[in-house]
Amino acid sequence: MPARVLIGGTQSSTFTINGQGFAPGLSLTLVSDSFGFTYAPRIVTPSSLEVDLSAMNDGTYRVYVGDSTGRRSNQMTMVVAHVPDRTVPSRKTAQR
Repeated sequence: MPARVLIGGTQSSTFTINGQGFAPGLSLTLVSDSFGFTYAPRIVTPSSLEVDLSAMNDGTYRVYVGDSTGRRSNQMTMVVAHVPDRTVPSRKTAQR
């Protein structure tokens, strides 16, 4: 069963991953069928890291942690969804 992350409003949505051996130089990668993102998460302790996901699009992502030598953690699946009342700014189009 995938982890579920619910993002709401304009507040930051910090995602915490617990594990072991987290050290400087690691990265957190989220990959969907359409695109991928790589973050430099904040290492809280050697067994915990955090990243702000408030700018993520809704969808299902494969998530893994990579270290500075290129090794990857086991992959997990995560579903990101925004609360229904999320306000999305409208784009203004240029008028001729």
